[in-house]
Amino acid sequence: MRTFSIFFIFITIFSFCKTPTQKTSTKEQLPKETTGQSETTPSKQNFFEHIRSFNSLQYEVEYYLASNPNAKGKFIVDLIKKEEDKKYGYTFRIRENLMFLQYNGNELMSVDHDKKATKIYDNLESYIAILPTLFPLELKNAVEKTPGEFHFENYILYYNSKSNLPIRAKTSGDDPFYFDFKNIKYNQLNLTASDLWNSESRYKVEYTNLPPKDKEGFIAKNSYAPNFNIKIPGGGGFSLYNTANAVTIVDFWYLRCKPCLKAMPYLQELHKKYAKDGLIVIGVNPVDHEIPSSVTDYLSKNGITYPTHVTSDTLDQLYHISNYPTLYVLDKNKRVVYSQSGYDEFEKVFIEQAIVNALKKK
Repeated sequence: MRTFSIFFIFITIFSFCKTPTQKTSTKEQLPKETTGQSETTPSKQNFFEHIRSFNSLQYEVEYYLASNPNAKGKFIVDLIKKEEDKKYGYTFRIRENLMFLQYNGNELMSVDHDKKATKIYDNLESYIAILPTLFPLELKNAVEKTPGEFHFENYILYYNSKSNLPIRAKTSGDDPFYFDFKNIKYNQLNLTASDLWNSESRYKVEYTNLPPKDKEGFIAKNSYAPNFNIKIPGGGGFSLYNTANAVTIVDFWYLRCKPCLKAMPYLQELHKKYAKDGLIVIGVNPVDHEIPSSVTDYLSKNGITYPTHVTSDTLDQLYHISNYPTLYVLDKNKRVVYSQSGYDEFEKVFIEQAIVNALKKK
């Protein structure tokens, strides 16, 4: 499906990193609330007004899959209220080790301080998978169906109705992600809005021989895909251009992207069906490099046997990845013959036809 709405970036239910609305709610066993304040004072204001009354918020977010609660990642979120910003009402920064996502009221930028790489996005829907960590931006669109629960389009936010502070967010789906809020501090950031946008983090990233884009932002059809050399979990390596006479699927994905996970069983089917004919399926995960064991566990539990490379490098930029999942089918000469973003059952026939046609050609 080629309909686009712009991060990680997209909003059709079938295609992009967006999950269906959760329709039922059961009693959630919530973690103990933690706060960086010396005490919390119950507020007569509703939750939305209470959160919006703070000039700044800072909190940690631990995230994990329901099926793998011991493999946790952690963000630190800084928000500074900016009333004049009509889009979000805040400037913000999300920190995960040396990976930052920051918004200055004009641009949304991901920053890799380790690789000195940056990427500019048009809006936050690109990062729809982490929207629960930025709930203050969306509160005006939430519905409080029961006390202590705010229902958003893709997740539920649980909060303490006495302190009016968040406790947990839970995404929809059969294997939801949990986001637990910890060490909440408000009105304690000694920063201005401009401080969150450090000019020193604007690295200049230069690439040579970047492939041309088509009008939808993919590598243009019949263009050569960039070569890459990767390590495969369990030992060994893979070089794209050392796979002569092989048709290759390159799938860009990450754990918090539900459409990515929905696509993987189908890619596993293709791997089993066509491997003997010369098809190679490679998964590339440029997001979860801080939690590689979670990736390995997920692949093992779900029977995904084709190789996946978890990386912190810039393959996603080389391949013009702006939303997830993104899939390329490459012919035996490593030219692009098919590209797709998102997951849609109706696209399966086109993917398989592209593979069959590429395998037939000399």
